[in-house]
Amino acid sequence: MMHYKKHLISHTVILIAMFIKGGIIVFKAMNSKEHYKMYKKGKLWMVAGVFTATVMMGLVGGQPAQAATTTTTDTSTTETVTPAKATATEQSSAAATPASAASSAITPNSAATSVAQSATQAATSSAAPVISKTASAVTPDSTATNSTSTPASAAPSSVAPVSSAAAIDATKVATPVSAATAQVKAATTRNAAAVAPVVATIQSVAPTDVTIDQWMPDTNLQQVVLHELAKTTGITSADQITQAMMGNLTKLYVDTSAQQNNKDYYLATMQVRSLQGLEYAKNLTDLWICPNLDANLNWTGAYMKYGSISDISALAGLTNLTELNLQMNQISNISALKNLKLKGVSLSYNQISDLSPLQNSKDTMSTSATMAYQIIKLPTIVLNAKTTSYTMPSFIITNLDGGNVPITPVQTSPYFGMTSAGTGTNLDDATVAWKDLGQSGYLFVDWHDTLLGLPGYPFDGEIVQPYTLSDSVGNVNVNFKTTSGLSLAPQVTLSGNLGDDFDLNQSATVMNAVQKIMAQGYAYQGTANDMAVTGVYAEDPTNITLLFGVKKLAATFNFIDDQGHTLAVPQTMTGDYGQAWQTQIPSLKGYTFKQATQDGQPLTLTDGQLAGTLTADTTINLIYTADTKTATVHYVYVDGSEAAPSQTISGKYGDTIAFPTSPVIKGYTASKLPTSVFGDDVAANTFTVTYTKDAVTPPTPTQQVTVTVHYQDPDGKAVASDFVFTKQIGDRYATSPADVKNYRLQATPANASGVVGDQNIVVTYVYVQQSGDGDQVTPDQPGTTTPTKPVKPTKPTQPAKQPTVNKTGGQADQARVGT
Repeated sequence: MMHYKKHLISHTVILIAMFIKGGIIVFKAMNSKEHYKMYKKGKLWMVAGVFTATVMMGLVGGQPAQAATTTTTDTSTTETVTPAKATATEQSSAAATPASAASSAITPNSAATSVAQSATQAATSSAAPVISKTASAVTPDSTATNSTSTPASAAPSSVAPVSSAAAIDATKVATPVSAATAQVKAATTRNAAAVAPVVATIQSVAPTDVTIDQWMPDTNLQQVVLHELAKTTGITSADQITQAMMGNLTKLYVDTSAQQNNKDYYLATMQVRSLQGLEYAKNLTDLWICPNLDANLNWTGAYMKYGSISDISALAGLTNLTELNLQMNQISNISALKNLKLKGVSLSYNQISDLSPLQNSKDTMSTSATMAYQIIKLPTIVLNAKTTSYTMPSFIITNLDGGNVPITPVQTSPYFGMTSAGTGTNLDDATVAWKDLGQSGYLFVDWHDTLLGLPGYPFDGEIVQPYTLSDSVGNVNVNFKTTSGLSLAPQVTLSGNLGDDFDLNQSATVMNAVQKIMAQGYAYQGTANDMAVTGVYAEDPTNITLLFGVKKLAATFNFIDDQGHTLAVPQTMTGDYGQAWQTQIPSLKGYTFKQATQDGQPLTLTDGQLAGTLTADTTINLIYTADTKTATVHYVYVDGSEAAPSQTISGKYGDTIAFPTSPVIKGYTASKLPTSVFGDDVAANTFTVTYTKDAVTPPTPTQQVTVTVHYQDPDGKAVASDFVFTKQIGDRYATSPADVKNYRLQATPANASGVVGDQNIVVTYVYVQQSGDGDQVTPDQPGTTTPTKPVKPTKPTQPAKQPTVNKTGGQADQARVGT
């Protein structure tokens, strides 16, 4: 921290104050005593006495002009906006019920990270509601308190009117569920098992296909972070920054030397608008991003140049953060700091009017915390020239304890040295009326709070209202309040030609304000005193108050795979605006958790949990990938014995299994497997194909098959006459050996009996010659080639006993040796 303090006191300058007289910038020398007093008002502030023409640019000249750093306003000649300080915040009991008092649908989390879109995003993405005298009933808001905040930056200057169908029905509130586990209770679409409320294995916090532009969209912040990370990681491009690197980041300071010597780096530090992406720096303890006065002078020729940071919502979950310096920026809403325990805080030279989010840090914050010089410059208003007095919108300035800080009209601005173009009087501590208005000019209102009591370290600032008078316009003042009277947004003053019609539904400025209020958890309820929202511009101003009630916000959790298929019934948790929530990642059978996204943007998980803050209706997708599974197919006979080797198939859980073709086994038929999907366990992925023996088809009765029986010696020579008979296909047949003298049967053939098929059958009995008195075989004479004339065999004698004839299956032919 010391390197930055040293920079603050390093320059030697001639201290001057500046004021405007007659449209000419005049510089007034200051003595050393004045210099010391102004510098002491903030040990970490920029030198308060140094002003340049750039600061006053919006205040120079006869006609009021807007400074480049103020809120964008409608430039239409028929409509002028007068936004005052917003008077409701996430902390206000009128806007939200404390997390500790939430229903069972929300698990309080003191360090919950806000994951909601800003009010500006909501205004650009949602349709404008139609406003009328009355609207659907909403939940009554709680008693108003003094806890307030400034709304987010202005929405686009035009919003197309929509039909009444777009009006919000706040009675349609989702049924709460337990946010502790977000347990899925109904059957899943692709798997019938219930989702177990246990933490799933997380494959990755940041998917590799997510680019830095998605989770840190501000390219200037990317360059600031790159400059810091390059010192320890050696990376050279913002594309190389990972969320894991952010998790190791403990300190992030702007490099004051680089600001002075590197113009690109200087411009990057000055043009950072959003801190989105720093929510991944969970170990961050110190954060300093603010201008360098010497660098301002070096590159622009002026000391007092403001940075551009306006969105600090990313800091909400950085519970390790203790040192914060964001002075000289465009910050108006510090609600993201409400759960932190800060020690050193420097937020001077911003647009902050509500310090109550720092109440949690009151016991730890240094008494020399700097909160001074808050400048809130409002857009120019055009008033009817006959206006004799003008009452500014009520400004609720809230101190560290949540109490109101009175505002006071001043004739001469201590910040700009200019005189108010009217006489101001307090109607109450938050309202000032002006009379004796000049043709044009500025109205100045100041506040001062002692903050933590240390002299020279206050919470103070000024509200600047430029105006001009016109003979041809009338005014409509539109206020935005809860039903209990708490202001929710700045007053809007519409200007139009006398006699012209006005319609609040056609006012882009009014509709933008309504959208931002509804994005903070409110629903439109009607107008006070049933005032019409249409009418005619007249010399006397018309005052209309739009009323709002608290609306329950819903976070819907979808359980899908990486192909977008629904895996389980979506769950919804509901709560009030600003309420913290947290939920575990449920385990889905057959799936592994991959990532979570909210409205298309990746979310950070900590210990298997998601956490956030309800600031708008939102959709959170929990994305899973199917596990790889293996199925086994066994092939068996009816008796359970293996018919063929088993086969395995791999695929994704829930996908249809492409079974292989079963092996062909002759004479058997394989069973068919039903259409199946890959299951979660072995039993679910085991399948069996059973082979059944084919039945023999009966033959046609008239078809005959010949059975021929041979009786031969081993050389194939007949030792007895063949025996031939016929059978029909399908009949059984049986043969028997012949009784051959001097021969004995060597072996009975395998097909000596059986079932007749569709082919002729040949049965061969083989005999070997025995020694004994059998027929004599005369050997050939040596040299004789003429064979002996064979002797005609005698008829064999009838065997003593005929072979048994098997007549089963059909007719049996009687024969000597076969049937």
